[in-house]
Amino acid sequence: MLVDDTARVREWATRYVVTFELNAADGEVVMPLQAVELSREYAYDATAAFGTSEEQDVIREELQRDMVAAILRRVDAALGSR
Repeated sequence: MLVDDTARVREWATRYVVTFELNAADGEVVMPLQAVELSREYAYDATAAFGTSEEQDVIREELQRDMVAAILRRVDAALGSR
């Protein structure tokens, strides 16, 4: 969180962390436990509180899509090396 000289919030950061492990059907660990962390920073405008809420929703949705893509890339790489 970034605060200006009047102690007003000007910027927020949203973090999204997923921890996962990939196991084969026989229980063999294909990918050991690992975490993927993504974050986004965005400006906060107290005069546009409605827009800020909508912006937070959009950022959350983007982080979710990016997280799925990041995990799938890791799974694809792990399965491709087997």
